[in-house]
Order: sequence, then C-alpha cells, then structure tokens
Amino acid sequence: MLNRRLAILALSCAMALGCAGGPRNAAEGGDAQSQFEMGAACEEGMGGETQDYPAALDWYTRAAEQGHARAQYRLGLLLADGLGTTANPEEASRWFLAAAEQELGALRASISWRSTGLARALLERLGIGALLSRRAPDA
Repeated sequence: MLNRRLAILALSCAMALGCAGGPRNAAEGGDAQSQFEMGAACEEGMGGETQDYPAALDWYTRAAEQGHARAQYRLGLLLADGLGTTANPEEASRWFLAAAEQELGALRASISWRSTGLARALLERLGIGALLSRRAPDA
C-alpha cells in the first residue's frame, strides 16, 4: 500500500512539473510499470487524472497482460467489485491467480482480502488457499 502511494505521489510530482511528458508517454509506449502507475492515478483520481475506473481498468489490463503482478492484482479487484465494468468474478479470479502465482505479497497481506469469506473460498477452490496462511514477506 505504501509503495502504491509513493508511486502515485511520484506520478503527481512528475505530472505537475511536466517531466518529459510524465509517465503517460511511457505508458502509451508500452512500459508496464508506467501503465500500472497510470492505472493507479486513474483509479485514485490523482496525478492530474480525474477518477476514472474504465481508464484505470484499461491501464491495469495493459500492464497485467505484460505480466505486471501488482496490475494483475488491482485489475482483479476492479473486476471483482465491478468498478469500471460489470462485475466479473471469474475473470477477477483469473487475474488474482496470475498475481498469486508470482507470489504477490500484497495478496497475502491484504487484511480485507483475508477476512472475506468469498475470497477465501475462491482461493481454496483454486487450490491456492495455503497463500492465506503464509506470512507475507517483510517490506
């Protein structure tokens, strides 16, 4: 969570200062980390971007398809909650699984994720329920 906030703060500063077009140029050029940062900016409504869930979904999808684990996780959350699209638990679970397979610490560490019975049942069904009991790596 702290890393995401720092990324959003860095994005805000870059956009405010006009640094080489900010991350948007890099994102449009295909850089997965920049696409993730643009997704976060659109999701949160920061860095000069208005809150726009469909745009966040698009940016996260671009990064997730390149294997960006944090984008896969955030994309799963938007799909599960129906933000920017119709809720799609099956597609959300596919992205959660992709992120979990990369041992995304945020997935294991998320208190709200652990406390959601539906999420726990989904992980058990996917055969990765053991992730919930493993200790998240120290940051």
